[in-house]
Amino acid sequence: MISSLTFLGFSVCLLTYSITKNYLASILAGLLVIFSPATLDHKIHLQILAIEFVPIGILFFIQFLKTNNLKFLVFSMICLVVQTYNSFLPGYFLVVSYGVLIVGKGSSDIQSLRDYITKTTVLICIGTIICLTPIIIPYFQVSHEFQYVRNIRDTIHFAMQPEDLLVTSADSRFQSLLTRIQNPQNYPANSEIKPGFLGVEFSLLMIFTAIFS
Repeated sequence: MISSLTFLGFSVCLLTYSITKNYLASILAGLLVIFSPATLDHKIHLQILAIEFVPIGILFFIQFLKTNNLKFLVFSMICLVVQTYNSFLPGYFLVVSYGVLIVGKGSSDIQSLRDYITKTTVLICIGTIICLTPIIIPYFQVSHEFQYVRNIRDTIHFAMQPEDLLVTSADSRFQSLLTRIQNPQNYPANSEIKPGFLGVEFSLLMIFTAIFS
């Protein structure tokens, strides 16, 4: 748990510095992620804490989009493989991040994005899929084995709701205050209560961003 939190904070620090070029902001970002209640609430699921390859993979992919240097794409795909072997869901988050970055790149300059689609990049992606196949196939086999197909409405039911941002774990010193603001007893009987309190600092940053952006 200690190593996972340490590497997660360090990887977030690296990613933040690559974007901001500000040491103080980078260190602060790493510390905020480590000590965020939303992070610490996963202490019983260590595989969810060990997601340091997600920020590192994003960092390498950003560098690939900036420079079109294939070594960054290779490094990012290695991060994807290692992260997915550790836990499938964070690997999925990394793939979604790739999609967001590609859309952002394409929306600003669609012509330059075409330069990234080469035979080599396609082969690298195919090689990554082959490496992930031993994980992907059993993952979906289990879902079919138990005939478990999740209804699309479950996405909304289990997703984070705005009111979950005011729910924290029993370990938080703000639990009593947040309970007065948002009483879990007011939730519908079939609702899924999820601790989503990000911490005071993250919450203030969200408010400032909403006001001044």
